[in-house]
Amino acid sequence: MLLEALALAAQAGGALEEVAIHQLGITPFSPLFGAATATLQDVDLDGVPDYAVSSSDESYRGVHLSGAVRVYSGATHTLLTTLSNASYQENFGFALCSAGDADGDGRGDVAIAGVPSGINSTVQIFSPHLGTRIRLVIVPSLSALANGGDMDLDGRDEILVGCPTGTPNGEVRLLAGSDSRLLGIKSGLVNYSRFGSSLANAGDL
Repeated sequence: MLLEALALAAQAGGALEEVAIHQLGITPFSPLFGAATATLQDVDLDGVPDYAVSSSDESYRGVHLSGAVRVYSGATHTLLTTLSNASYQENFGFALCSAGDADGDGRGDVAIAGVPSGINSTVQIFSPHLGTRIRLVIVPSLSALANGGDMDLDGRDEILVGCPTGTPNGEVRLLAGSDSRLLGIKSGLVNYSRFGSSLANAGDL
């Protein structure tokens, strides 16, 4: 799958037309390349936000369906790093979002969903700059991730975790940006409603 960045440009007659800014692809082919993407804070400190693209069905380094997440420069679209646990059928990266600056080093970090063998789904906070995992949290039946902004005003962004099938009603969990501890749980109001299937930051309403 090719991931294509598009912009809208006005033609002479005033009509809007989609214009390709950049195309990304990987070899070998991965059908789910680009299934999850996220804008990150500045990873390489060039003053431009960077971005992450997942390929959760990729057999990275020959490990079946291990999955991988690639981080690209927002300025040049060049590959900065590839993140993966190279773990069998983990589907690493089936959901992801910006983690703000989770470790306080002044560079953007990323929250990545995975399903390591033998345990529930996980939220894994990675430093793209270092290429290492900062923290791992086990959660029930994760489906979606979203950056929640700094809700507790400690300077770190919280992470929203959608768990639509972990309980009969589904739930959304709020993880602290500083240490990933559980700050709260919001449950759906209707049975089997799959509450938390998708998430987005609503800003300051």
